[in-house]
Amino acid sequence: MTTILPSGRVFIRNKHKSFLDTLRFQVCGGSGGNGLPKHDGLGGNGGNVYLVAKNGVTLNTVRQSKQYRSGFRAQDGQHSSNLSIIGANGKDLQIEVPTGVTVIADAFKRKLADLNKNNDQVAVAIGGRGGDRTNAFCGSPGQRMMIKLDLKMIADVGLVGFPNAGKSTLLRALSRASPKIASYPFTTIKPNLGVIEYHFNCDFRQISVADLPGLIDGAHRNIGLGHSFLKHIVRTKLLLFVVDIDGFRNAGGVEYHETWSSKEPVQVIQSLVNELDLYDSSILRTKPSMLVVTKLDNTNKRRQFEELMDELRKATITIPSMEEARKEQSSADENAPNSDRVNFEFDRVVGVSSVTKFNIDRLKGLIRRLIDIDAESKLQHVSFKQLLEKNKDDLDLFLDDDEEDKENHLQQSGSSH
Repeated sequence: MTTILPSGRVFIRNKHKSFLDTLRFQVCGGSGGNGLPKHDGLGGNGGNVYLVAKNGVTLNTVRQSKQYRSGFRAQDGQHSSNLSIIGANGKDLQIEVPTGVTVIADAFKRKLADLNKNNDQVAVAIGGRGGDRTNAFCGSPGQRMMIKLDLKMIADVGLVGFPNAGKSTLLRALSRASPKIASYPFTTIKPNLGVIEYHFNCDFRQISVADLPGLIDGAHRNIGLGHSFLKHIVRTKLLLFVVDIDGFRNAGGVEYHETWSSKEPVQVIQSLVNELDLYDSSILRTKPSMLVVTKLDNTNKRRQFEELMDELRKATITIPSMEEARKEQSSADENAPNSDRVNFEFDRVVGVSSVTKFNIDRLKGLIRRLIDIDAESKLQHVSFKQLLEKNKDDLDLFLDDDEEDKENHLQQSGSSH
């Protein structure tokens, strides 16, 4: 259940947030043991606290730990004594956390580390020093800190779109996932993961797809589900812009905020580009992207898609950060030529119907190939666009498949509407 506040923010009641992507807790290094002045004994150092990334661990696993409520504390150093002149150091504490978390010192809002790979680790609390002659044989307390873990979900493909654009239905058509589907916005209030399974040449390749909560104007300022959505985009390999063939329509009522204006498909695309770029300008520059136009359930919608393609060829989709940089360069150099506006271009555009399965197989093939080309470009240290052009004929094979059965199905659907 969601509540839309007057400001446009979307509030999700805690009992519905079974998916955790943020967690705060306290960590404390062990205290140093006291020294023994009589025999010049040395106290042991307190143990350190480390966060260690592990595959398969979730933030729920961390929250269910016995030490979560009281705080994670490493072992104290041993006091020096007549039986043990040199006290033993306290044992370090290792806390297993999910891969893909950003570790933040909550009090200072300062990032400590990104734990992106299995077994990556970072020290978050240092143990106190043991007592000796220099500190009057008094062991010092360990470092204490409030830590925030911010999880960015790892997926090969991220579905980007306005609310009610058909992302969850598309995920169901691409994979075996069963996300909640309804005719109102913000049906998806937590990320859903699906897996595309390929059986080409019996290689059984799997590609993960993340259906993320809908994005609206102002998401980069945390409007709607804002940052809860956008932060998960950072770690995907391929962006799928999912746009309803009819654009976005504010139907009114309690499910829609009065400030959410209706938009045509090209306006929706520009809004999505704006929000991603304003949140993180590196996203659009470093990730391949594909436009998926949904709900082509009959022949009329197919004709509408062809009209949209003509409109897109004439339209100018700009990237705000690059446009601003161009303007600054032009103003700095008055003799610089006034070049055309900076355009954003999708690597591929495809229209689909998740209901009739029209073009779903084509989409699966394109997803796989674009991800492979992106990985190949990184290995060869060449431009993705150059490699994409080189493999143009290979990609175009996905557009020449025999679709006779699907066309017949589509015509039957069109005659029934």
